[in-house]
Amino acid sequence: DTDIKADRIVFNAYVAALGALGNTTAAREGMEEMRQTGIQPDIITYNSLLNAYERRGDVDASFSVFKEIRLSDEVTADLVTYNTMLSICASGGAWGSAGMVMEILRSEGLEPDMRTYSALMRVYLNSGQQRKAVGLIRQMQRSGFQPSRSIYNSLLIGITSSGYHQFAVQFKDEMIQNGVDPDEVTYNTVIDSCARSGDIESANKAIEEMESVYGIIPNCITFTSLMKTYRRAEDIEGLMDVLDRMQMAGITPDLQTFTVALSACADTGNLRAAVRVVRRIEKLGLTANIFTYNSFLMVCARSRRWRVALTTYQRMKRSGIEPNLITYDLLMRMCNTAKQWARTVELFEQMRICEIEPSEAAFSLLIEAVTKGGFTSALDKPSFPASARSNVALADRSAISRSPIFGQIGQDPRREESTNVGNLSGENLRPSTGSVNSRTMNGRTTRNRDNSDDEDDEYLLGLLGRPT
Repeated sequence: DTDIKADRIVFNAYVAALGALGNTTAAREGMEEMRQTGIQPDIITYNSLLNAYERRGDVDASFSVFKEIRLSDEVTADLVTYNTMLSICASGGAWGSAGMVMEILRSEGLEPDMRTYSALMRVYLNSGQQRKAVGLIRQMQRSGFQPSRSIYNSLLIGITSSGYHQFAVQFKDEMIQNGVDPDEVTYNTVIDSCARSGDIESANKAIEEMESVYGIIPNCITFTSLMKTYRRAEDIEGLMDVLDRMQMAGITPDLQTFTVALSACADTGNLRAAVRVVRRIEKLGLTANIFTYNSFLMVCARSRRWRVALTTYQRMKRSGIEPNLITYDLLMRMCNTAKQWARTVELFEQMRICEIEPSEAAFSLLIEAVTKGGFTSALDKPSFPASARSNVALADRSAISRSPIFGQIGQDPRREESTNVGNLSGENLRPSTGSVNSRTMNGRTTRNRDNSDDEDDEYLLGLLGRPT
């Protein structure tokens, strides 16, 4: 009911708002409405439409709009247009097209600005062209541009993820020499790079520098990266010292930090250190997740402590954490190594009850337990696959799952509770010192005693806390 009509400014604001939301359909309709009212879209309108396609990640549509701009007699692409196209190339994976965009930009007599270089840096790093990324830094400097902190940080992240760790400290130092102050991202990236190369000295120097020179307080990510450095060097005591330093600095480790610590213990088979880590988790009141438990089980596997592993398995289930395929594969492998054949079969049954699809490794471990554990009569059953008879290390999954192995030892796969399975997953688990595994062969009973240090197991089980 008014005489007020929308002009180009109003339409451009409307299309820009739709572009910021990534609503390409409505933005296109807004442009058509402009034309219907006799207003021709300008480069601002087109740039807003490109912004919409960038947010949607539609590379093909973006290049169609770009082509439309170049063929138009009404509009001319500006630096914003080219920068947006380079950003689309970087995020959309059209890395090969970025060179073409740069050639057109230069042919039009336009000079790159900081956003141009930043987008081009992303193109090189996302496409794994680290040498070109480094060359871009030099090109910027020759053109009179001082690379910003975000560009340096992007370069550091790129060379770290690509394995060029020897350059991380070098570019951090160059950054400082050029008057660009590093931030938390800079140092965390450098320390992560040191962790991947095992350079403990440079990692500690970086932490000292960030605190004393720039007043940047290391956070949980910083210390976790430092722990990875000690893990690579297999320095467990140094890693534990980092945990102490975190506590002194008032920084609470998270589960990812502790998982790194447990993984380091698994690398070296240091179960005592792993138990210390578990006690720290409990002291902080953190709730261990499946990754934490599996990492601890890997330590048990490396140190061949199947008793401790089964106690951990019980604690895990009592805590409401459901074991996964990795859990059962680790436990079954440990039991087979310790010649605890019946326990392996029981674990396999528990896995079936939990409706976890067994892996090829799990089937192989089951076959080994059945044959070496004295349950060989199961192999004579007609339903047992012929391939398993000839090669007990590998058998068909579906055939094995149908075989009456469990009937040989009094198990019923349909039951959720049984005596043997209960011994592994119920409240009455009591791994005993000097326990033996018995089996009958040729009318004689043989006994295989586990070779692990029983006294050491008892000590560790005491630290973990026996189930009640």
